[in-house]
Amino acid sequence: MKPTILLNILALCTLIATAGTSARAQAIFDLEVVATAGGCDNSGNFLLDWTLGELAVESLDGNALLTQGFHQGGSGVNPTVEIAGKSFEVALFPNPANEYFFVEHGYPGTLMLQLYNAFGQLVLTQTLDSPVTQVKTAHLPPATYYGNLRSTAGQHLYAFKILKTAF
Repeated sequence: MKPTILLNILALCTLIATAGTSARAQAIFDLEVVATAGGCDNSGNFLLDWTLGELAVESLDGNALLTQGFHQGGSGVNPTVEIAGKSFEVALFPNPANEYFFVEHGYPGTLMLQLYNAFGQLVLTQTLDSPVTQVKTAHLPPATYYGNLRSTAGQHLYAFKILKTAF
């Protein structure tokens, strides 16, 4: 009789622990795509953002908007940064990146971008003196990189993560 009671208690504890984990995992769900390749191409009024190997999820719009998959390059929500009572948006695309990615921001001045590898080593520093700047990453090995944007005075404004792919 005692082993049965212990087994029931163990099963109940396992069920409670599993239910809590599932609820927590759903609560911290992050809209992020990690793939082996991706890119962004532009030709006049046509913009193509793509990610290799993701499932197709269709989204059509009568105004010539067609999106496929979870990598929604131009339709995502851009984070808003607030500093001294003024706010501006930041967008990094494409992510994952191959040879380059773009940083688009509404900051009213010049920004400094710093990119670090997983060991915390600074691998790239670049000045962003226009609202849209291309950051070249072709010389970096494929990996996950962590970056930040700072004002020219050194104030931290925004942190991000970008995946560099081989293709």
